[in-house]
Amino acid sequence: MLVHHDVSVATYQNTTFREGIVNTFAVGHHVINGRYPLYVSWEDGASGVSNIYLTTSMDNGVTWSTPIVVNDNVSPVDALQPNLNVADDGLTDTVSVAFYDRRLPCQAAGTEEAIAAGIALDPGTGSSPGTPYSRPNYCINTAIQFYTATLAPVGHNIRLSQHTWDPQLNSPHWICICNSGTFIGDYFGNTSGGSTEYTTSVSTFDDGSNSNHYQQQVVASVPIPKP
Repeated sequence: MLVHHDVSVATYQNTTFREGIVNTFAVGHHVINGRYPLYVSWEDGASGVSNIYLTTSMDNGVTWSTPIVVNDNVSPVDALQPNLNVADDGLTDTVSVAFYDRRLPCQAAGTEEAIAAGIALDPGTGSSPGTPYSRPNYCINTAIQFYTATLAPVGHNIRLSQHTWDPQLNSPHWICICNSGTFIGDYFGNTSGGSTEYTTSVSTFDDGSNSNHYQQQVVASVPIPKP
């Protein structure tokens, strides 16, 4: 089944982590025009930064709607690793795409947030050297966007992270430690229960329990909005 062609695999700017979850698939719970809707989201780096796209099929995958951009940032920065969920309220579905979002810069020097984020411990990278205080398109948050079953957006992107975090701190290496390439742990969840959406995603921020700035799982919740 071909959903979309000519997808450009993203190479993220400034940091060393590779692509992880590049696409995600979900099925609606309620029939629309005699069919259960199909949903696919993916990331594409054709513009020079990674953007998240979303499409639906209402005819068992024969045709797909024109892809829409999920991330609504104004400045061009990476949005990555989409994760789809379809929440059922008993009457209709609410579609959501959670993703990692780099629209906010790293914390400014001298702030308590920068200290807790461990920014001073990061010397930067070959492509973006120097301690990344206030650096754009470098640190990460988690965000989510909601849609109706027919992909009409409900509101705008919602920031789920309480704190911006630095992906270079204690980042694991793929293949072996001798490789300069790193990755974000592939543990990104998006699910729902009742009227609440839940996500699990990575953070290296020290909230008082992560003084070594390891990649830890953070659970977030947000009320599912009504159209």
